[in-house]
Order: sequence, then C-alpha cells, then structure tokens
Amino acid sequence: MTPENVNAWVLFGAALGILCLGATFYGTFALIKKKAMSSVAGFPLLAGYIAFLYVFLWQSREVIPWSIPDWMLFGIQPEIYMATFLMPALSYGLILLVFRYTSGKNGYTAWKDLVGAVAIPTVWYLTIIVLVPFINQIIKMDIDTEFLTHSAAILFVTSSVLFLFFLIRLIYMLLIKRPKIWHILRIPIVTALPLLGLLLNNGGLGGLSPGYSFGDFSHPVFYILAVLTGGLLLLPPFKNKTVRLAIFFGKCLTFAYTCYFFIVFLPYLPLSIAACIAAGLGFLMLTPLILMFIHVRSLWDDILLLRGGFKKYQLALVFILGIAVLPASVAISFNNDRLDLNGALQYVYEPDYTKSSETTINTSALKRTLENIKINRDTNNGRLGSIISDKQTPYLTSFYRWMVLDNLTLSDKKIRELENIFLGQGGQGGRFTVPAQNISEGETAPRDVKIKTIKTETILSEDGKTNKSWIHFEIENSQAFQLEYATNITLPSGCWISNYYLDIEGVRKHGILADKRAAVWVYNQIVTWRRDPGILYYLEDGSIAFKVFPFGGNEVRKTGIEVVHNGDVTLHIDGNEIVLHGQSSPTGSSAAVISSDGKSAFVPADVKNKLSKVNRKPHYFFILDFSGREAGGTADLIKKTADFMEQRGIKPDEATITAANAEVRQIAANPGWENEINDSPALGGFFLDRAVRKALLTNETSGLQKRPIIIAVSHNIDKAVMLDDFSGFKKAFPGDAAYYKLQKDGMLYECTVLQGTKEGSEAAIDVIPQKAVLAWPDEKSPKAFLPDNGQGSLVLLDSVQNYDISMPDSATWDNGLMLAAMNLSMDLNPSGHYRKSMSILKNSFKSGIMMPQTSYIVVENEAQEKALLEKQRQLLASQKSLDAGSAEARMSEPSTIYILLAAAAFYLLKRRKQKLRLNCKLL
Repeated sequence: MTPENVNAWVLFGAALGILCLGATFYGTFALIKKKAMSSVAGFPLLAGYIAFLYVFLWQSREVIPWSIPDWMLFGIQPEIYMATFLMPALSYGLILLVFRYTSGKNGYTAWKDLVGAVAIPTVWYLTIIVLVPFINQIIKMDIDTEFLTHSAAILFVTSSVLFLFFLIRLIYMLLIKRPKIWHILRIPIVTALPLLGLLLNNGGLGGLSPGYSFGDFSHPVFYILAVLTGGLLLLPPFKNKTVRLAIFFGKCLTFAYTCYFFIVFLPYLPLSIAACIAAGLGFLMLTPLILMFIHVRSLWDDILLLRGGFKKYQLALVFILGIAVLPASVAISFNNDRLDLNGALQYVYEPDYTKSSETTINTSALKRTLENIKINRDTNNGRLGSIISDKQTPYLTSFYRWMVLDNLTLSDKKIRELENIFLGQGGQGGRFTVPAQNISEGETAPRDVKIKTIKTETILSEDGKTNKSWIHFEIENSQAFQLEYATNITLPSGCWISNYYLDIEGVRKHGILADKRAAVWVYNQIVTWRRDPGILYYLEDGSIAFKVFPFGGNEVRKTGIEVVHNGDVTLHIDGNEIVLHGQSSPTGSSAAVISSDGKSAFVPADVKNKLSKVNRKPHYFFILDFSGREAGGTADLIKKTADFMEQRGIKPDEATITAANAEVRQIAANPGWENEINDSPALGGFFLDRAVRKALLTNETSGLQKRPIIIAVSHNIDKAVMLDDFSGFKKAFPGDAAYYKLQKDGMLYECTVLQGTKEGSEAAIDVIPQKAVLAWPDEKSPKAFLPDNGQGSLVLLDSVQNYDISMPDSATWDNGLMLAAMNLSMDLNPSGHYRKSMSILKNSFKSGIMMPQTSYIVVENEAQEKALLEKQRQLLASQKSLDAGSAEARMSEPSTIYILLAAAAFYLLKRRKQKLRLNCKLL
C-alpha cells in the first residue's frame, strides 16, 4: 500500500466519518425522543465497518511503515485517524440496531443485557488465562498460527460490537423503562467516574504509567469542568423558566466538554473489552459514552420544558452560544499565544535596528506561551499511536501546533534564547561564547570515511565572462559497517555553489535546490530509514556542510559539486587543497568588479594588496547589563564605566552608552549620562547580541568612519545572550571590530567571538591594540574599509538593495554577487525579513546559486521529493522564524470543506424530495 493509497483511504474515512458523526448525534436525540428510525442501514453499515476496519488494520500491518512521519496527518497516524472517523459509523449502526430490537417491547428485563455486557469480557479474560500456558508450546511446535490469529481478530471485533450493543441497549432501556433506577445510577456516572478516570489517566491513585495514558488531561480546567458538568446534570428540574434557561445555558456550555471526551475515546471503544480485562477499572473508558447519553437526555428535557415559554430560535441561539463558549475560549487563548510568539520571534530574529524605540513584549504572556509550546510542539508517539501520549492533549495539541506553530516547531535553542532574553532564565541558551558545531551540523568527517580521489573540470559560464568548475569526488568507507560522510567546506570569497550530484545505484541524480530548513529536515528523516540522501547547506559560521549517507561496508560512492568563480580560486575540502583555474572578468584583477545593478562590488585580493593601510580613530560602545540579575547592582556598573572612561581619557564624543536587557537603549556619553542611564529598569535577560549589532550598525551608518570598540560591562557576563558567532554580520565590517569585557576587578579582557571563531576566547590586556584596515578605493575619499586578510571582499555600494529584482535563469557569477549583496544587506537590517528572504529564495531557485537560505539535496525517490516540496511549502507559508521539527503537514483544508459542502447539498436535496412527495400525496 503506497502513501497515496493510505491518504486516499484516510480521506474516504474522513468523508464517511463526518457524515456518520452527524447521523450519530441525530440518532442519539432520536433515542431520547423515542422516535422510530429505519434499521435497514444498520446491518450493512456495521458489516462494512467491521470488514473495512479488519482489512485495513490487519492486512496492511506489514506494508505500512507506521513510523514514517511523512504519511502522518496532524501528528496522528493513519490507522488512528481512520478509526476516529469511522467509529461514528459503528455508533450510528448500533443505535439503529438498538431501535430495531427494543422498539415496541414491553416487560423489558435489564438483567439480560447486563449479563451479556459482563459475560463477553469475562469470557475473553478466561480464554486468555486458559490459552496463555499453551502459547509457548505452540511457538515451539512451529505451527502456522495465521488462521488462529485471523479467527481471533474476527472474534474480537465481533464481540466488541456485541458488547457495546448490550451496553447501549441497557443504558437506553434504563433511561426509558427504569427512570428511578437510572436516576440513582447516574449520580456516580456524572460525578465520581469522570474524576476517577482523570486521576487514573494522569497517574493518580496508581494509574496508568507514562507513555500508556490517553493524553495529558492534568490541567485544572479538566477537573473544574468535570465537577461543573456533574453538578449541572444533577440539579433538580426548577419550575422557574428563567432559572431553567440559565441552567440550560450552563449545560450547553459543558456539552462541548462532554462531546470532546466522547470524540477522544471513540477510536478506543472496541478496546473497551481489553481495558476491562487488563485493568480492574478499565470500564472507565466507557464513561464518556454513557455521559454523552445522560447529557443529551438532560438537554432534551430542558428543551421540552422551555419551549413553552421561549421561541425556538431563542433556544437555538442559547444552545449555539453555549456550546461555542469553550471552543471560542480555546481559540482565543491559542491566538494570544500566536501573537505573543510572533512578536517575540520578530523582535529577536527579524529586528529593525533603525527604530529609535524598542518594542515592548508582555513577558508574563510570553512565559506562558513558551511553556505551552514546550508541551505541545513535538509529536510524541504513544503505544497506541501518536494520538495517545502522556505529554499531549488529543486534538487540542494538534490544533495548537496548527494555529500557533503553523504545524512547525520551535527548537530547544530558540526556546532557551527567548527565555534568557525576556525572562532572564533558561539553560545553555545564554552565553557570550559559541560552542563548536557537532558532527550532525557538518563537522569534519570520521577518518573511516574519506575522499579517495578528486577530479576537476572548468568551463566558461553562460555569460562567457567567468567560470564554472566541477569537482568530482570518490569517497570511500574503509570500515565494514555503515557510516555517514560529513565535512565542512569553506568557500573563498566570490565563489558560490551552482550544482550538485550524487550517484545512487549507478544512476546520477542532480540535487534539488530547496529551502534549507526543509532540506535538512528531509535529510534527517531519510537518514533515519537508511536511504540515500546527499546534502549541501550553509552553517552559521559561513562554512558549508557537506554530507552523504549511507556508506556501506568498504563502499565507494561518487558525488560532485559545481562552483561558479571569477579567476583562480583555491578550496580546502577535508584536508585536500583544490586549485581551480579560470579566466577573470574583462577588467582582469586590476580593478573592482561592479554588479550589473550597480549596488554592490567585489574587490579582488590583487586589488586589495595595492590599497593603503589606515588606522581608524576608535569609538567606544559601553554596553551595561541592566538585566534582572543586575537588579541593585547597576549603580556599580555605571560607576565602573565612568571610572574606566576617566582613567583611559575617553572623551564624551568618543563614546556611546547602552543599557541592555531584553531591550537596548543607546545614549550619548555627554556629561550627566550616569543619571540618564540610571532611569532604565533592570529586568529580563542580558541581550548582548542585539546591543552589539546595533552598536556596529550605528557606527557603520553614522558616517564617522571610526573603529567600533565594544566593551560589555556586567557582573554576570557568562549569562549574556549571543545568538551566533557574527560570521555573517561581520562581513559588512573591516574585520577589526573589537569586543572586550570589563570585569569586576576593573581589568579589560579581549574576546574573539566577533571574529567568527567557533569557540570564543579571552585574554587580559592593558592597552587596546591598533588594527590597520584597507581604504577603498583610496585613503582620501574611502567608500569602504576592508580587512587585510589576503582575500577578496564584497562591498555594498548602496545599503538599500533591490529585492524586487528578477534574475536571469542562469547560474552566472554576477547573479551570485547580487544575491550575496542582498543577503549581506538583510543581515545588516533584518526588518522586512520575510519579504527579503523570499526574494533571495526566489532568485536563488531561479539562478541555481545556493545561498544561506537554500540547500542542494539529492533524494532517492519521488515520494521523498514530494515530502521535501510539501515541507518547503509549509515553511514558506509561515511568515515567522520557526523550525521544521517533526510536525507534519496538515491535511488540505479545501478537501474537508468540499466534503462538508457535498454532505450539506445531499441532505438538502433529500429533504426537498421528501417535501415534494408529501405535497403530491396531499394533492
């Protein structure tokens, strides 16, 4: 059975389930009203249900890899989704059969149904007890048990239907024939049993162990609603219609709660026998079913009483408003979480440093939102499918992921960063150094898998001005077991990847250029199933992760990378130096190359070697820690800063003072700055990253052409939040931006984190050293200052890039230069991030040149390509900085809408025909 077939069956089950769910509720009301119903549909409906459920769940058990998340919908596995939507068919069929075999009978005795309901699980229990001693013997005898297993499955499904039939008829007849007995029995059913079920499910009273519960129902609201529902259902029938109407509204309000648990436990009704056998209190699974009958009966009694004093539309309005309260409250709460999360993500990851005022975030609301996200974000498969999980709430968790997270996720790293920034708490997210990348992020490959041979070939690019070079690799696994090849590639400046291939079983497959988040997600999913993916993507430090998987024992695999470059370039890949020769631009290497749009330039290394070296005057940016950890200690930080400026002879016009917590406030170091800065509140975390970036951008756009010197002043510098290593951001600066820490002892420590190192380091210094930069095009009227590093440099001639451009359909070097300039400009000012990144993505896809937002990936088959494209569509549709995670793509909403419209149209046509027939008879 293919994934497409599975999804087709799911859609079929959804259509049948939606129709039958409405029919079930109609049938329930009909039971209460004692209205006769046709039972003709009961037998085929039940027979079809049993056959379909048996065939789907049993026959497909070996051909459907249940663990592949690509085939899951809303985080729910197909078989659970099917059972949920098909169970109303069983319920409706049972209601019809109850009508058929109870209508018009007098002298009903409840003991027959009671005996039947008790006898079935008892017989199964005794059967299992008797058969257990023979199981091992049957296995040892190597007997084909296929027939026995099939027979057991058929008997179990059939007996489940009989058990539920006896139970429903017993409840129905007690409601109709024995109201006094029923009034006594319903008291524990509506009060004690729901609370007892919640306690057992949540681990109370020695209940279900973690991983085997039916969901997380530990929130106090579930207990409050259980008590409220029971209290309302037990209230006596007040004669005052106004009071009765208020009670009716309360019952309508809690009816949504009753319906929720009824739907949640629908898929597991056939397991009620197993629950009764396995646990002494397993019958609690049936409480939602019984409670639904009681609640519906109570609502109908209220309607009968109230319709004499109120009009039908008034009662209908009260009913609709009542049942809408809880769903609306949940939706409003989730939407508030969505708004809080969007604001925080935009503030941290898509900031606008040009704004004079900072955006205030509601920290208490954000704290609640992050806690909810940690509970609801990821799929955690339980023992009976991912709808059952002790860490999630069935359906509500899926709705939360859909509404708040767009069916994506928020990584642990981002959650820690947000907690550190806004709440001043969290784990490893707060740091001023950057940890080394691990192997999963593309570090050097194990020595057991290494490059065997390298071949290169160079041709002219499409425009005939620059070059394209293929680098062909043969990579060998020297071990006898399966391994992954992973390494980092650092491309020289002015060089970009424009194609990629991987040979899979002798067939050369070229890579798909896709959104990086989607590509990495798909790669990780494929690797889990040991398929054949290969991937290239940019890391935070500007290097490129290069991975191929799997390598069998002693296997040699072929792969290749194409790069577009201008002139000769040298690459270092996994300890190998690769020299690519090619012709330079028409101007040669004697002058800078201007992009075709005139908004950026590339200054080759040969040109830089001829430039004048200059030492810029310093401008000091003191960043003071005004986080909650420094509450009561900010006065000491202010004094320490003032003393340092006095000792070093720093003049007011040579410094800017910044108060940094979650927000960043900059003021000039004019006389009296101490009093002005002291007005800033000390709360939240120390968001040093934002303060540093804003300081660098302020210096760059001020036109002062001074050297920025960052000095962080804090008693808890190790808690400062730095998002990455500034590798992308520092490309816009000459490379001599200095970062220092002013410690408690008054000593100054130089840090290297701004220089793009993977692990920041520090050393005590007495004097801030001078660092020369290169003035381009000359020292008298410089347009930019460039680092003296022996490599070419990208220069923005216009800080406002044209993101509306549509590039030619070719991987030319000029297209690469414009894309790199657009990306650099976005790093400098991330405001409007979505629009800018979409423009870069679109032009990267069109030109075939890989950018930090994109990735080249090779997958094995068409199904994986579809999964990649669907995940990419989902990510691009979400206009916020979320991660791909393990959440799955939602079902197509239009499909569900079409089903509902078709059902409504069918119902209206049927009603119209009935009216026409009635009119004909009257005539």
